[in-house]
Amino acid sequence: MWKIRKYLYLLFLSVLCVMSSCDKNEEDSRTLTGTVWIHQFASEDNVNDGSAAALYFGEETVEYYALDDNLKVLRLIEKLQYRVVGQKLTIGIKEGVLGDNYLTFKNERYYRSDKKITDMLTPQNSK
Repeated sequence: MWKIRKYLYLLFLSVLCVMSSCDKNEEDSRTLTGTVWIHQFASEDNVNDGSAAALYFGEETVEYYALDDNLKVLRLIEKLQYRVVGQKLTIGIKEGVLGDNYLTFKNERYYRSDKKITDMLTPQNSK
């Protein structure tokens, strides 16, 4: 009888472990929170509003900024919800691909930057 209880207890623990791991959502364990990703426009892109764009990831939202030649923020363009599942990045209703040091979104390649968003803000556009 003691052995049966022991095996039932072990079975119960293993089921509990499996169920608790299934309870976690499917979002990727990589965190983007606090990271800045930059895309530099080429002259043939004919972009009039800055020479680069930046994506700054918060816990649940991403802020999309126009940047000047010195990679300083010109203005906040948009703030949207985002989600990461595997290598798929969804910002708002559009999907992109997330790599280790790059992401592709709206046919633009962004590269992970060591810059802090606070260093990129100027006094007139700081939060």
